Amino acid sequence: MKKRYNLYILLLTLFVLGCKNDKSEEKVEQNKETIKVLEKPKILSEKESKIILQKLEIEQESTLITQAEFNNFKLKSNYIEAIEKYDENNKPLPYFRGTEEDKLRYYPLPTEVNAKQYESNSFVFGDLNNDGMRDCIVTAVRSNMYDEVHFFYIFINNGNLFKLIDVACEDDLSGCKNGGWPSSFRYQKIEDGVFKGITFCHYNDAHCCPSLVFKCEAKFVESKLQFYKADFVFQDYQYILGKLEFELDSVLFKSRID
Repeated sequence: MKKRYNLYILLLTLFVLGCKNDKSEEKVEQNKETIKVLEKPKILSEKESKIILQKLEIEQESTLITQAEFNNFKLKSNYIEAIEKYDENNKPLPYFRGTEEDKLRYYPLPTEVNAKQYESNSFVFGDLNNDGMRDCIVTAVRSNMYDEVHFFYIFINNGNLFKLIDVACEDDLSGCKNGGWPSSFRYQKIEDGVFKGITFCHYNDAHCCPSLVFKCEAKFVESKLQFYKADFVFQDYQYILGKLEFELDSVLFKSRID
């Protein structure tokens, strides 16, 4: 009788342990499923995309420029004449190589501070070369009647004057492998010696609608403003077209800056 009782206890113990093991395995499988779900890119609603972009725009607000600083810049740069002279000597501008001159449109140069044109700050002040003096970037819009591209004219402050040193195209600063369409670099500011903006990259998207949004940085190195890095923020809900997964290397160039 005692042997039969011990056998019964042994069988019951094995049964309980087996049940616990099954539940543990089930829990592991559930955890795996949870991890798989979390690894999938989240599809943001149109409302969520707008909220994130609005927060980014606020974060990217540059400091206000005083009229006194702007007047000093105008006096020491003669920026309108300097830009017009550069454009005349460098036709067509880099992005528009191969475009017939009569099809190029040069939008009027900005004349007011603390204003935006097409999501770009007309003037951005800040120390680009870490010499303690505030330099200036002037944004100008150019078009070939199809592509509208922003160019940044970099004026370096040496104390006595602001000298036009370089001109950069937003398509280059964005770091995007554009696949034929221009990518944008907007909502700019200079902070800690870095030119910062919001980049919109195409990823198998239509011309109108780049779907990938990045926080982007460019640095003034060897007298040129160059793409430095971009951090992915989100993929715009409105323009996803079912392509959620992508490799950053397939979208962004690697920076040439160490």
